[in-house]
Amino acid sequence: YSILVSIPCFVFNVLINAIFFVDTFLYFFRAYRTKDGQLVFNLRKIQRRYLRGMFIPNLLSVLPFTIWFYVAGTRYMESLSDQEDATGQSQDFQNNLVLIVGLLKLIRLVRVKSIMSSSDLIINFRLRSNSQVLSLFKYIIVLVVIVHWFACVWCFVAFLEAGDFAQLLATPNWINNWYQSSYVEGGPNPIGYTQSIDRYVISLFWAIQTITSIGYGNIAPVTVAEWWVGCALQLMAGVLWAYFIGGLVGVAAGMNAKEDAFNSRTDDANFLISYFNEPTVATCERAKPSDRMSAIGDLNQSDNLTT
Repeated sequence: YSILVSIPCFVFNVLINAIFFVDTFLYFFRAYRTKDGQLVFNLRKIQRRYLRGMFIPNLLSVLPFTIWFYVAGTRYMESLSDQEDATGQSQDFQNNLVLIVGLLKLIRLVRVKSIMSSSDLIINFRLRSNSQVLSLFKYIIVLVVIVHWFACVWCFVAFLEAGDFAQLLATPNWINNWYQSSYVEGGPNPIGYTQSIDRYVISLFWAIQTITSIGYGNIAPVTVAEWWVGCALQLMAGVLWAYFIGGLVGVAAGMNAKEDAFNSRTDDANFLISYFNEPTVATCERAKPSDRMSAIGDLNQSDNLTT
C-alpha cells in the first residue's frame, strides 16, 4: 500500500531494484576465489562459472516487480470504486500473481553470504570488533527478520481466505474473528485498505507470541487453511526459538569466558594462600613441606587445565 500512495517509497524501491539489477551483471567481471583461496581473474572462467551458477536466479530476483505491482495495484484501487466491474476477478488474479511472483525477490538473500565473505570492508570490521558482540547482533537481526516474515504470512493467509479487502468481515478468517471479539475504539483497526500498519501490528504481535511460545490465545486460526498454516509456523517457531536460545547461551558464555577464567585463578590462589597460612588440625603447626609441594602440584595442574 505504501508503494501505491507514496511516491518516495515507490522511487526508493525502484532504485534498490536498479542497484541489484546492475550488480547482477557486474558479476560477469568480478573475480572469485577457489576452494584453496586463490583468486581467479580470467574473464572466460568467471563468466562460465556465473552462467552455470547464480545468473538465472539473480536475474529473476531483479525483474521489475515493483513497477508491475504499482500498475496492477493502481488499477485495482480504481476498480474498488465500481464493485460491479466485470474485470474485478481478473484484477484479483493479477494482483495475487504479482504478489506470488514477487517472492522471487527473496533470492537476493543468497547474495548476502557472498557479499559478507568477499567484502574487505566487512572483513576488516569483523576483525576489529568483538566476535561475541557481532554474534549477538546477528542473532537479533535474524530474529527480527523471521518475526517479520511470520507476521506477513499470517496476515496474507487471512486475505487469501477473504479474497478481497471488502470481504474481511463477510467471510470467516482470523482477522474477522479478532475484530468481533477484541476490537475496541481507539485500538488497532485491521479493517480497511489503508489500515496496513494496524494489520501488521496485530500480525506481528501474533508472530512474537508464537515464536517466544507465550501464546495469549487472543489471536487464533478460524478456517482450515489458517489452522494448517498456523501449525506449520508454530513447528518452525519451536525449532527456531530453540536455535536462538542455544545461540544466545553460547554468546553469553563467550562474553563471560575471561571473567570466569580470572575467577577460577583467583580461587586457586586463595586456596594456596590459605593452605600455607593455616595450621594443621592435629598439631596446630604449619603444614609440612611435603604437603606444601603436593598443594603446589595440585595448583599447577589446575592452572594448566584453566589455561
